[in-house]
Order: sequence, then structure tokens, then C-alpha cells
Amino acid sequence: MKFVVYILSPLLALILLLVKIPIFDDWAKKINPNAEYYISRFLILGTLYNYYLTVFSPYRMLEKLAKRKWIVLAERVAMLNSDYNGKFDFSCNIMIPRRRFFYRIEPTSNGSNKQRLTIWGDVFKVIWKSENAHFPQDLKITINQGVCGQAFRDASATNPQNVKGAVLTPEKLKNYNFNFTKKQLELTANLRIVASCPLVINEKGIKNEKNKVIGVLNIECIIEGSEKLIEDHASRKDFYVKLAKLSNLYLNLHV
Repeated sequence: MKFVVYILSPLLALILLLVKIPIFDDWAKKINPNAEYYISRFLILGTLYNYYLTVFSPYRMLEKLAKRKWIVLAERVAMLNSDYNGKFDFSCNIMIPRRRFFYRIEPTSNGSNKQRLTIWGDVFKVIWKSENAHFPQDLKITINQGVCGQAFRDASATNPQNVKGAVLTPEKLKNYNFNFTKKQLELTANLRIVASCPLVINEKGIKNEKNKVIGVLNIECIIEGSEKLIEDHASRKDFYVKLAKLSNLYLNLHV
């Protein structure tokens, strides 16, 4: 890449400038009558080679990296488990909102089995989950529900301060209002804790820059004793830092 920056690109620009000067054109033709032909071919090949090195090759590298991002992410989740000596067996998933029309997911009242009709809104879709994920196939959640919904709605950046977490044991569950139906509560009853980190990217517009929340990364655990990671201040701080780092890794791999 240094060759392109320091040699090839300036050389192509210099030749393009020189061929416009009559003295250089006459001098080149004196050396070789076919100089114009060779110079034009050199410029064409040099431009194509420059394009390959600066545009095509980096794009292909990013494309390959994007295909490997799920493997890299799974490896980092395994490393997160290793940080706690494997005793919690964390599972991970990534959810992004998708616009839906005419659906029944949210309850008519908290904890109700009746689902109200929503004309349009955003429903989370799981785009990736770790092999040991505890996310039920038939569980549907909107951005107005659960810890993940709160993290998504309140997000300003992908950092530990924006992570939302909850202890889901029966005695602690009453402290939260997840806006779940009874069926949703039953489908998540085996979870002990859940923590959700918003995935926020910076969009550069013509006039200004703005943050956009593209989804959430969730860590879940069904192992007894994991509650301390949320309840204890020092443990929670360390846990949220690790979760934010994992989320930023995904954003760096996100293409």
C-alpha cells in the first residue's frame, strides 16, 4: 500500500501532467516514435493496478472478514466464558428491529395472555445466536418489551453506561415491567440473568453526524449464582465493560 501512496499514484499524476507539455511530447517522440502508444498503455495499466490495490483488494478483504465475523464473535463469547472459568456458560444473540404490520405480540395489559393488535411497529429479529443459545424459536419481542427493548430505546452509544441488565429469579422479577405476555414470561422462565447492550453506529450526513441504533447484543445465563454479576456493583461494572467490548467488536466487523 505504501508503494501506491508514495510512488504509483504520484507517478501517474506526473506523467499525465507531462504529456500535456509540448516539449516533453516532442522529446519522447524523438526517443521512440511509438512513445505516445507506450505512455497511454502504461497509464491505463497503472490506473487499473492502482484501482485494484486501493479499492478492489481492500473490499475483498473486508468481505472475507465479514463472512468470518460470526466465527470471531463465537470465539469471543467463548473467551468471555473463560474469563469466569466457564462456570456461567453464557449464551449470546444479536437482534435487529424489523418493521412489521398488523401483528399481535404485546399484551393488552402487563402479564396478560391477551395480545393487542398493533397496526405497525418494530419487532426484533435474531440474526445470530451462539450454539448454546437459550432463545426460544417462537419467542417474539418488540422494541417496547424486555431488557433488550429498554436498551434499544434508551441508547446513546455502545458503552458500559448504556448496558441494561436484569435478574430474572421469581423474587426479583416483580421489580421489572417487561411488558410481556404470560406466554413470553413462560418462554423466558429458565433465565437467571439477561444483559443487553445497544449497537450504535455513527452516520455521517451532509450537514451533520448522528447516531443510529441498529440493534442489541444480548448475554443470557441460566446458571444459578450468575445473579451476582448484576446485583453486585463491582461485578456488574466489570461484566458490563466486557459486554460493551464484545458489542464494539461486532460493530467493527459489521459491514
